[in-house]
Amino acid sequence: IEAFKQLFYRTIPSSNQNKQYKGYQLLAHDGSDINIPYDENDPESHYTIGKFDKSVGSFHLNALYDPLNKYYASVNFQKIRQLDERSSLCQMVDEFTFEKPTIIIADRGHESFNVYEHIRKSGQKFVIRVKDTKSNGFLKGLGLPQKGTFDKEVNLWLTRRQTNKIKADKSYQFVRKKASFDYLPSDSKESYPVSLRVVRIKLSEDSYESLVTNLDSFTFKSEDLKVLYHLRWGIETSFRELKYALGLNQFHSKKLEFIIQEIYARLIIYNFSMEIAQVVALSAPLKQFYQLNFTQAIGICKRFFLDQTVNVEILIRRY
Repeated sequence: IEAFKQLFYRTIPSSNQNKQYKGYQLLAHDGSDINIPYDENDPESHYTIGKFDKSVGSFHLNALYDPLNKYYASVNFQKIRQLDERSSLCQMVDEFTFEKPTIIIADRGHESFNVYEHIRKSGQKFVIRVKDTKSNGFLKGLGLPQKGTFDKEVNLWLTRRQTNKIKADKSYQFVRKKASFDYLPSDSKESYPVSLRVVRIKLSEDSYESLVTNLDSFTFKSEDLKVLYHLRWGIETSFRELKYALGLNQFHSKKLEFIIQEIYARLIIYNFSMEIAQVVALSAPLKQFYQLNFTQAIGICKRFFLDQTVNVEILIRRY
């Protein structure tokens, strides 16, 4: 596994030559379940489906993905019973070597003060979707508008204590003892300050989303945050390409350590293919409203990897 892991990380494109958004590298975090052969001796990978309670094997791939340059920058793995995308993101941020100022983009499942602080302490920025003011999330009790768009600064004190004084003060946010917050021990009597910007954006006539960020409102208007959050969809598309264009749904191996090697192999070929496809696209700009068919590009680059006589540029431009 270590050999495949080293090969994956050594073939990642340098962020110094990549597309950026207002001087920032973008990295989206998300995960995808992967079906693996059922192993009765590994209950941590068991997942129950259907009305007959059938158990199958399942594994979770977590990733940091650059949606502007279409490559995987970092990955880690969790067995389905150990699934925790928030802890995955915290771990990845702590271990990642940031070559450029970076904005981490994530969906609603990453709503967590622990996540916000790990990213802030790494010196980076974030845009993360949270439950709306009408839902049962931490925004609900902050007295924010229930209708329309808004852009508000919120200053809170996190605490593990639940006194009557704290309950009556809206500037305090109670953190349950079982809730992960690495900067405030479960038995602490201290308070921890956090400052967040909460922005509610309009998606359609009657559809809104709430985002939490630490980007400044002068450089990044609400429309910029809307664009950034929309770019997060690139990681969803990439998972589909991994599974169907590169066969991540089908493995040659049954043992988990060999399956992880196969996953790394597909990630390497994905990055290899996308870097070639991006260069081809830049070398001769496509017609307006056209974009590359990346599924076809992956197939062509796989052929090129095996036989360098394949004319990659002509074939990729054909699709």
